[in-house]
Amino acid sequence: MKTAFFKILLCVCLICGLLPEVVWAVEDGVLQQADQPVNGKECGDSENLHTDAGWIPWDGTDTVLSDHCYQTSGDDVIISIDDTISISGTVGLCLNGHVLEVKNIVVENGASFTLCDCSAGQSGKLILSPETSEGNVTGITVCSGGDYTQYGGDVELSRRGEDADWENIFGIYSNGGNVNLYGGSITTHCEYDSGEPGVFAVSLYGGRLTVTGAAITAAAEVKSGDTENDSPYACGIDLNDGASGEIGNVTVSASALGHWAGAAAVGNFSSEVTICNGTFNASAKGENSEAFGIYINEGKVNVKDGSFTVSTEGDRSETYGLYARNRDISAKNSIVVSDGSFSAKVKGEENELCVACGIYLDDSCKNTTAILSANASFHASAECLYSNAYAIFNECPNLSIMGGSFSAEAACTNNGSAYGIEDDAGISITGGSFRAVSGWSAYGASFDEDGGVLSGISASATAPHATAVFFSGDGSVTDCTLSATGTEDYVASALAIYNTFDPPFVSLSGGTLTAIGECSVGVEVNDGTVVLTSAPAISATQADFSIVPTDSSGNGWYTGGTVRLGDSFGEGSYTLSCETGLTGFAEGTVVVENVSAAKKGFFSLIPMKGRYEGWGLIHNAESNTLCIAPIIPPQIPSNPDTDSDPTYRVILPEETAGGKIEVRPKWAEAGDIVTLTVMPENGYLLTALDVTDVRGNKFEVTDKGNGVYTFQMPRRKVTVTATFVPRGRYVACLSRAVINMMLWQLEEIRTQIATMMLYLCENIVK
Repeated sequence: MKTAFFKILLCVCLICGLLPEVVWAVEDGVLQQADQPVNGKECGDSENLHTDAGWIPWDGTDTVLSDHCYQTSGDDVIISIDDTISISGTVGLCLNGHVLEVKNIVVENGASFTLCDCSAGQSGKLILSPETSEGNVTGITVCSGGDYTQYGGDVELSRRGEDADWENIFGIYSNGGNVNLYGGSITTHCEYDSGEPGVFAVSLYGGRLTVTGAAITAAAEVKSGDTENDSPYACGIDLNDGASGEIGNVTVSASALGHWAGAAAVGNFSSEVTICNGTFNASAKGENSEAFGIYINEGKVNVKDGSFTVSTEGDRSETYGLYARNRDISAKNSIVVSDGSFSAKVKGEENELCVACGIYLDDSCKNTTAILSANASFHASAECLYSNAYAIFNECPNLSIMGGSFSAEAACTNNGSAYGIEDDAGISITGGSFRAVSGWSAYGASFDEDGGVLSGISASATAPHATAVFFSGDGSVTDCTLSATGTEDYVASALAIYNTFDPPFVSLSGGTLTAIGECSVGVEVNDGTVVLTSAPAISATQADFSIVPTDSSGNGWYTGGTVRLGDSFGEGSYTLSCETGLTGFAEGTVVVENVSAAKKGFFSLIPMKGRYEGWGLIHNAESNTLCIAPIIPPQIPSNPDTDSDPTYRVILPEETAGGKIEVRPKWAEAGDIVTLTVMPENGYLLTALDVTDVRGNKFEVTDKGNGVYTFQMPRRKVTVTATFVPRGRYVACLSRAVINMMLWQLEEIRTQIATMMLYLCENIVK
């Protein structure tokens, strides 16, 4: 709880059974007596607790503590014990400002051990130094049926060495016991030259973890840079084999450095954990590194609140705010995020793939139940030349999204993408905000061939290639706000429907669709079907088009597909008109076919005059009109009566100094031969003739002689440019070129003669 006041009928003295009438509580990690805060000096005052509670001074001479409350004593600040301390019975230990150095502490079966520090400034510290040997090492071990409780004091375990051969290091390790953290800190750290160390600040196998105030840190570092054998791993809180936990008012940090580094703030393996609040950080640095805010495998996670910040740095590195998978695909995970924020960031250096993901549900999670509520927030940020960022990547069919904020940013410049959501399971989404920004391509929401159902969401995308919502399978979009902004001369689509295997069928009802860019699309249908059950508000800033039926049959963009009107439009004929400001577009009618009830609403767009590469559609219910706009200026077919293929325009310069060009035909089908006749003015010569499209592609031009040139028409409009120079300047330039050529040829001849003479001298004249 954010401001919870946890009353605990337990203190060091109460554990010892000496003051049962005293009620203690913990608020914000500070040990307090009910209605009377106990701070620093008062807690250690002999007149307050020492005498009345029956504290026993302890100088470290005993290594077995049993059924008493102890406080460190003596003039030396540091008390060193080169041995293991065993806890038997019910034991309390107040560090009292001392630094206690021991090998490790073992809480025996059924025993109870409480650690606190009541000194002024709470400077007490427990330093654990287990035996240096191969294999796992543990600072505090809680055996089955045992209890460890910490109110204060800093617990530290640090290891250094040359090589860690699969060595695991545990600050607190519980095998079936209970761990209660109400204050203080647990820090576990290792530093090796090479190897695969695993560092766990708090690890439970079975038992129960309760945290209402503490700082937990795990750090693993490998220095050698061995890309094949190194793999340091750090985990703040690790729950395994049926353990359960309740976590709040906590700061958890996990960090790993080295190749194949891994870090997780919270790991859940076949366990159950509830996170009320707190700050959780995980970071990994090195090539092929991974970091997780929460890693869940066959377990249950309930996040009521909390802040999760996760980052990796290194080529081919990956970052996940929440990651879920199952070792056994028949097993189940249960994930509920009702509040809290997850931020995943990745940074790479070279042109290698990096991935950042706010939440990832693996395809092994077929039986998983996951619920994301309105107050949940997921953000992913990727920064490298080739990177993908996903606010959510989902392969789980049982995911429910009922709101929340999802944003992704990919600061890439080459083949990287950002996704507010990438869904491969055909889920339904009711509410939520999805945003994607990229230096290459961005999708507010993307659905594969399994499709999806969207209701009441907002989705936006900003990139050179921007799509607010993308479908390659069946789906529906109801009362959604979709916006796409193209930052360069590429297509921006509010809603795009593309065929991959089977033509998709998507219904569109209400909402607002906006496309902004050089080529802006309200709805793009590629060899699929979109059903307009209720007219949405569609706008495209360039007025290119609002709905574009397209196909992928090889006939080019925006040349086919199907659009249907639902029952609300009614049958009959609709007037076709231009959008305000457009010129040269022939008016006509759109015919809505009178067909059987089973096919009611099906219609074909039939322009009465002309033929167009693409068209747009906006319905005006008051005037019963359909407003249409082309993707490019109207294109007139060379033979409108017999030719059914689209034609494309050849654009000539308005005025060229030194000459002029004529073209035949001015509109041509893809593959047709276009003839250019170049006529220089007196005293001028043609030095350059180029044919390019809007994307900057150049097309081959063939010189037929006598000023006649030809090229093959591509599947888009082209622009012809010519350069004429005065004849004198051209001749001068040509003369220099000829002279240079002659000089080069003379040098070649001289070299060949010298080589031949040398050969004759060496092989003949001897």
